[in-house]
Amino acid sequence: MKVDKWQSFTILFIVLILSSCLNPNNNSPMNNLKIKVIKNNTIELYPIPDYAISELKSDTLSESQYTSLLSVFKNSGDKDLQIIEKPLVGRYHFTDSSLVFTPSQNLEINGCYLAISYIKQVKVDPTIVIFTKKLPGRETPTEISFCIR
Repeated sequence: MKVDKWQSFTILFIVLILSSCLNPNNNSPMNNLKIKVIKNNTIELYPIPDYAISELKSDTLSESQYTSLLSVFKNSGDKDLQIIEKPLVGRYHFTDSSLVFTPSQNLEINGCYLAISYIKQVKVDPTIVIFTKKLPGRETPTEISFCIR
């Protein structure tokens, strides 16, 4: 069976339409991640969808892999220097819908911190990529600055 150019285009078009309908990128749960501080010494990244939690729980993650998901830094006040500082060491664990970080040492009273998450789902409409032949720019991470009082 020979498929001509128009049949190929029609099939591709239908696949692209269906994929954009089945993957509503703007409403993806990974696009609405938040960070909060709980009990002055624990930082939580939430809500992480069930499928992502189960996938992450099934892997054995190293410390550097956890810190790529959620990093907490002592806030030096200079955002450019923040990038070269090492994140706080601590323990990570998953709950039903979040990643929780508890530092090894208590956060300092009157200390200021920065929590950053680089988790992002790629939000690319395939039709835009095909027609423009370009990927969209990098997104900003989810972050929160906070001080312990």
